[in-house]
Amino acid sequence: MKIRQVVAGAVAFAAITTSILAAVPASAADPTPPWETGNTLFPGALNYPNLDPNSKGGLTFYDASGTEITGGSDLTHIADFIVTTGTPARTAADTANVIFALPDHTKPSSLTWAAGAAAGSQYFPVLTPSNLASVASTVPVASLGVNEGNLSTFLQVASPDTTAGYANIIQVRVKDGGYTGATSGVNSPNYFWSVDIEYNDGVSALTDGLLPGHWKVYYPAPPSKTDPAVSAVTASPVSPAPHASSVDLSVTVSVVGDATTHPAGTVHFFDGLIDLGAASYDTVTGLATFTDATPADGSHSYTAHFTPTDSATYNTMNSASLSFTVSAAPVPKDDTATTISSTSPSLTAITTQAVTVTAHVADIAGGHTATVPTGSITVKVDGSAVGTASVNAATGNVVVTIAASTLTVGTHALTAEYTPSGNFNSSTTAASTTYTITLAPPVNFIAPSPGTARVGVAALCNPGAWTYAGTFKYQWFKRQTSTVAWTALTTLTTSRSSGVLASTYAGWQLRCLVTASNPTSQASAYSAAATVALGAASTATARPSFIGTPAVGSLLTARVGTWTTPTPTSYLYVWKVGTVIVSRASTYRPTAAYRGLLISLSVSALRTGYLTATATSAVAKIA
Repeated sequence: MKIRQVVAGAVAFAAITTSILAAVPASAADPTPPWETGNTLFPGALNYPNLDPNSKGGLTFYDASGTEITGGSDLTHIADFIVTTGTPARTAADTANVIFALPDHTKPSSLTWAAGAAAGSQYFPVLTPSNLASVASTVPVASLGVNEGNLSTFLQVASPDTTAGYANIIQVRVKDGGYTGATSGVNSPNYFWSVDIEYNDGVSALTDGLLPGHWKVYYPAPPSKTDPAVSAVTASPVSPAPHASSVDLSVTVSVVGDATTHPAGTVHFFDGLIDLGAASYDTVTGLATFTDATPADGSHSYTAHFTPTDSATYNTMNSASLSFTVSAAPVPKDDTATTISSTSPSLTAITTQAVTVTAHVADIAGGHTATVPTGSITVKVDGSAVGTASVNAATGNVVVTIAASTLTVGTHALTAEYTPSGNFNSSTTAASTTYTITLAPPVNFIAPSPGTARVGVAALCNPGAWTYAGTFKYQWFKRQTSTVAWTALTTLTTSRSSGVLASTYAGWQLRCLVTASNPTSQASAYSAAATVALGAASTATARPSFIGTPAVGSLLTARVGTWTTPTPTSYLYVWKVGTVIVSRASTYRPTAAYRGLLISLSVSALRTGYLTATATSAVAKIA
């Protein structure tokens, strides 16, 4: 025989709490089972004389908190406690065991039905919950472990009777043990306390609406009672509470559908399955309060259990559970020291260089071996964050790279801040590291251009495109051919102009030198070479003409006309009769061969280093 101390487990509590919500009450219209014919053997039995002749009385089912249930949705564990009513236990009996019995219409006496143990023998009375602990020691109380009361298993090995009135009914029995007196007559161990329950195992069911997987008390039908309403548990302070907090719990009890009625009774608060004790309950307001003095660190599950004074009118009821956490006692944290170990380049850089900062955090151990702190370090420039990295678990370092051109020209203050994870305190560099940024040298990325080089005008140097250039200076160079050296045409000056190019430079090569400067450095770049072109030709503003009569033998003298600058220094003459050139001199006498034909004069203006221009006179007929 299994003998154990009765303390229901948390799994059972959860399972039966679900059963309460899903319970289906018995109907007064349910027909009385044929075997419930009444008895005369036990006149003190519940509902005498309407019980099975072999029954000493009835049974009441409870969940782990001591709440009465009349059905449930778990056929693998129908209850946590089963309490007998009616006839007391036999003198000195101290254990109870639970039995499932299978009604059989072929066997008139219920003592001959097939039966199986649903739970081993347990001592009574129980120690918890409080309302069952107060039951007299003469009342057998069966306590079912989380794997006991398994109706599903019993049905799998049994052969239920399908006869009307017997189908889908199981008789639950409790017998007492430990009795040492006479075992005949009313003290026979064959007799029992009982109740009939209906089940729907999903394979077979009655037609009264009981859902698959559910069970309910069928006979005797439990009396109709009013359900109390127990509000959700509230706690102060709220979860998570600091270590060593005193937690105040409260609920409100009323009647379902009537918030103004507060039934008399007692309220106990539970932490899991531990009864914390009776609460202060005000039946005027329905408020029940309790102080759980300094609950342990960790997780808790608070519920409230209401037990009515008038149990004939009201059911017992549980609140929903409140998950609650008490924080662990804070562990003293290690102080840390954060420094900037190095910079690269060291302490100064130009604007085109990226700057790498290495920061370090150390554990300032307090009486124990130092470890590498965990967390991250943020590097700041002039108080603004420029990068964050996780601390290297082996070295305690972080490396943060500041992109080129991020830092402005000038002096900056570098600092580092450690943000801990784990058991460490934060820290900041004790002093900033001074870092200087200077401009990078100018860099030419589009070459200078010499512009148009032509005699008689000035060439203008285009500096091209540069980075980090502030100002420009220019110098011009010349050479006659590519085989000779360049010589300076001008000195270094801020002017882009080469000056007016003399005619002597025609055909020479010309280039400019651009020197770009910023406050810290300078750089130079040459343009490509350009060949100096001839200057623009003069233009005739008055056409050439000739003096004399256009007649055979008459002397004609050329007149050059008027020309713009550059002023020509010499002229060329071409006399034409028709299209035939007849002279290149400045004078001409027509011959008889050309009488009656047209004569004209073309004059070309010449100047060294400039293009030649030609203009033609009006034509005249030779007489």
